[in-house]
Amino acid sequence: MDVALITLAGGGSYITERTFTALRGGARRSMWVSAFVLWTVSYEPVVRALAAHGLRTTVDPSGTCPQ
Repeated sequence: MDVALITLAGGGSYITERTFTALRGGARRSMWVSAFVLWTVSYEPVVRALAAHGLRTTVDPSGTCPQ
């Protein structure tokens, strides 16, 4: 699959690391992930899954992004 950007806006409670692993595993090139996570569940499993594919997660604590 030819994917350059995956976006997530509040779906972190039901889109898990398995989804990101499958998407990254099927990609033919490097990609970006832009995730706006509602912190009702831990995003850490996704961070680990992305790291396993060489992607680094950066947190922006400067404020919130209204949807």
